[in-house]
Amino acid sequence: MTSSAAEEARPGPAGDGAQREPSPPKAAAGRRRFRYVLPGAWVALVFGCLAFTPSLLPRSALLQGVVCGISAAIGYGVGVAGAWTWRAFADRDPRPPRPGAWRVFAISAAAALVLALAPRPAAAPPAAGGWVWAVR
Repeated sequence: MTSSAAEEARPGPAGDGAQREPSPPKAAAGRRRFRYVLPGAWVALVFGCLAFTPSLLPRSALLQGVVCGISAAIGYGVGVAGAWTWRAFADRDPRPPRPGAWRVFAISAAAALVLALAPRPAAAPPAAGGWVWAVR
């Protein structure tokens, strides 16, 4: 094979009119697993847990789930907007979360939701010093 045949077999530079094939897309290994923002997830967790606090309005399980979901969605939006504002004032790009940050969030979220859903003790009778019964 002569040098001219070797040059013909190689793709030419972009300036000589030869079309180069586009490179294949990168593998999915570089993609993030979640598309969520960690600060938004933390604020959504707080808003979701606060939605389980007792209220004077009785709610069915379905309505409680809807209220909790809407509250968590609003909390996620507030968290994302807060992180975006913080990055805008700090003048930096978003950073990927540290290794294990989502695992810490998942464990904390499970514990927080268990505590938010735990039954609350009833008011103590007056003999036990319950001020609620003394007001009645």
